[in-house]
Parts: sequence; structure tokens; C-alpha cells
Amino acid sequence: MFRWTSRNTAGRRRQAEFHQALTECTEAVQPGTRASVAVVIRHSSGSYLDVAFLVGFTLSWVGLLLILFLPHEIHPFLVPVDVLLLFVIGSWLGGRTSLGVWLTPRRRQRRQVKTASHAAFVEEGVYHAREDMGLLIYWSRLEKRVEVVAGICVQNAVPVHDYHTAVHALRRAAHMPETRPAFLGALRQLGQLLAQNLPADANHSAQPLAGGRAL
Repeated sequence: MFRWTSRNTAGRRRQAEFHQALTECTEAVQPGTRASVAVVIRHSSGSYLDVAFLVGFTLSWVGLLLILFLPHEIHPFLVPVDVLLLFVIGSWLGGRTSLGVWLTPRRRQRRQVKTASHAAFVEEGVYHAREDMGLLIYWSRLEKRVEVVAGICVQNAVPVHDYHTAVHALRRAAHMPETRPAFLGALRQLGQLLAQNLPADANHSAQPLAGGRAL
């Protein structure tokens, strides 16, 4: 199963191509293993509205100081308009660009992504996979973080070193210049690892999950 959630409408063609490639990759992984694999990609894993407002307030405050201390005269009626405009511009930059994430502590980003990934593990039905063999790959693009949530049976069946190596490859892919091909390659490697340690058989096929949808 694959699900895509994105707030950015730019690059729809490339997103559609990647969505198709990822869907095919996920469908190719599933028949070879008893584990139920799901991939969720989201634009972000939380609200950074407070950071955006802080950027807007800082920019408007700096602008107000410049208005007060620069030698150029500004009509008093234009001062609140300029300050409000700077606040709107700063809030937009903090909320719609990577500036807000850059100003947010990494600890908060990790917490938000981890919380969202565990929530998706339940929301997408992976939690209910038969014999606790569900595995969710959660990619939060704005934070450039990947979390993998796996059921107990998956963690027990896959060697610890190999499991962490595969998870690290997925996380490293989110930071590479060619992110999408690297992510697909890491997903295929994880599929091979699952096929080796949790191979599919006639009596224990993977439990089908709800179909994904692209937004």
C-alpha cells in the first residue's frame, strides 16, 4: 500500500511519475514477503505556525526600528501598514519555505515526525496486520526525515544489524540530492531483506491493506 499526502501543487508531473514508480516498487515488494508493507509520504509532520509568526514578528520589529531611526521621513499613517506588511511577509516565509524548519530545533522535528509516523501506523491499518507483521515506512519531506515502524514479529525475524542498516539507508536517502531514486533503491533493498527473513508462502501470505490514494 502507498499513500501520498502533499500540500504543494508545484511539480505535479514529477510527483505523479514518482508516485507511479513508488506504487510499482511497493507492489513488487509485497508478494515476496509475509510482512504487510505500507509507505506514507507527507509534506510535513506538524504545524510550524508558531515559528512562522515568530519570524513575522521579528521582521516587523526590525522594520519598525529601521523606520524609527533612519533619517528618511515616513508618513505616520504608513508606519502600521509597513509593519503589518512585514509581518505578513515574514510569516509567509516562515510557514511556506524551509526557513521555519531550519529555525525549529531538531529535537522537536524528530518528536513530531515520530509521533506522526506512529499515528499513521494505526490510521493506515498497518497495526492490524496479521501476526503483527506490519511495517510502515513514513517519509516527512519538509523535515527530511524517514521513520520506520514495524511490528514485533518483523523486528524479531530480521537480524538487528541488517534491519538497522536498511532503515539507515532509507533515512540517508531523504538527504541525498537525488532523493527519489535513492529512496526507491533503499525500499527495494528492504524488500529483499524481508523476502529473505519473512518469505511468502501459500499458507501465510501478506494481509492486504487498504488501497492508497494520492493527494
